[in-house]
Amino acid sequence: MKRRGLLAGLAAFTLTPGPTAANPSALDPLQGADAIVAWFVKLNRDFETIVAGQERQQLARAIQRLGSDLYLLEIDTVALRDEITAHLPSEVVLRRLDASVAALFNRLRAVKAAVRELGAELRQRDEADTVEERLSIGIGVRGATLNYMEQVLKDARANRAWSREAIVRQLNIGIAAVKDAQTAVMNFHRRLTAA
Repeated sequence: MKRRGLLAGLAAFTLTPGPTAANPSALDPLQGADAIVAWFVKLNRDFETIVAGQERQQLARAIQRLGSDLYLLEIDTVALRDEITAHLPSEVVLRRLDASVAALFNRLRAVKAAVRELGAELRQRDEADTVEERLSIGIGVRGATLNYMEQVLKDARANRAWSREAIVRQLNIGIAAVKDAQTAVMNFHRRLTAA
């Protein structure tokens, strides 16, 4: 919208009639220079507004993608939790659980990469401290939960030990941490897009 305004201003400036014999004061080159300077000042001011708006929109899209990634991490963890059986699983099920944990590690790496990409932008905004803190906590807890799951699966193979309650409890802690991070990200997104 502002871009159209800039283009209209440029068109109006370039279509303004030049000096004529009927308007001798228009022959003063300093008056024309003042008009050009004024137009460029307005162009620079409007350009900064447009760029700030564009950057805010790009940041908002990146934050929305991060929120979606966190949601997928949560959903995939819930699916893993629902696969945990009451009794020691067979080797086939253990391999499927291994694959689920590996996929969650990959998703967590993608979330970490998105956070690194947004880190500098988030730090430039005062209200982003909470988001960054919640993300750090959520990612840390989530990583610890996945490490725990890897160990549980190794122990199940070696010792034939299995406690569904303990596993589900640990997965629920990871799910809650990711939900908390996701809520902080989406609240920040709302505030950013409302500005």
